Amino acid sequence: MNEKKLMPESSYISGFQISQDPKALLTAYQREQQGQNDSLLLLLQHDYLGCDTDLGREQLQELLAAASNAEQLPQFIVLMDKAVLLACSGNEALGSLCRMEAMGTEIIACRRAAESYAADAELCCGELEDEANIWSLLLKAQRVIAL
Repeated sequence: MNEKKLMPESSYISGFQISQDPKALLTAYQREQQGQNDSLLLLLQHDYLGCDTDLGREQLQELLAAASNAEQLPQFIVLMDKAVLLACSGNEALGSLCRMEAMGTEIIACRRAAESYAADAELCCGELEDEANIWSLLLKAQRVIAL
């Protein structure tokens, strides 16, 4: 059972509208047809890279921004532990995640972590899944990058 909490279709983040844009869906279809999407899963466990500092948060934001502009997007981005905060309102990385989701990347947030860390914040992109479903995704992915 997937639950989705999304911002209204008329909402804007970083200058683009969040919606199921037919152009974005076509782009995802074209990537799939060209074999560019080989089941890459990006597993994020923190809301920072390296150390829990402002620099670590900025580095992760920049990495996600670069990923959102790349030709090859991950098929899945899984947010575990405090990484679920990346998909919540007010986070600097939210725009990059929403952009990738609009272009076909599935954003998966751990339900338990979201209930624990993001109880007061609104999850703005992605779907909530339990650990069993996340484990299944990890097993099926051809490549996993864990940060």
